[in-house]
Amino acid sequence: MTLKQSTTQIVNSMIDEYGFLFCQYCNRSDGPLSPPHHIIFKSERPGHPELHNVRNLILLCFECHDKFHGKIKGFTKHGMRKELIVERNLNKLFGD
Repeated sequence: MTLKQSTTQIVNSMIDEYGFLFCQYCNRSDGPLSPPHHIIFKSERPGHPELHNVRNLILLCFECHDKFHGKIKGFTKHGMRKELIVERNLNKLFGD
């Protein structure tokens, strides 16, 4: 599945279920969302067939996206990311 197809699937699923889009981490719905974020980074698994799996993608507000990339001082992205890896069973998906 391509990134575009997975993004469309996530967006359609959220709209069907909730009627609107929101940050899948902090649940904010009052602002724009960043492009989908890979939980298991593209640089970690280049070319992996499950890289664009919907379980590995998350829609984030720009603030949470910056948190993931370590741009907000005092915030640890590692705990946030580990939580999502466990919650979405990504180790199994990626064969770890």
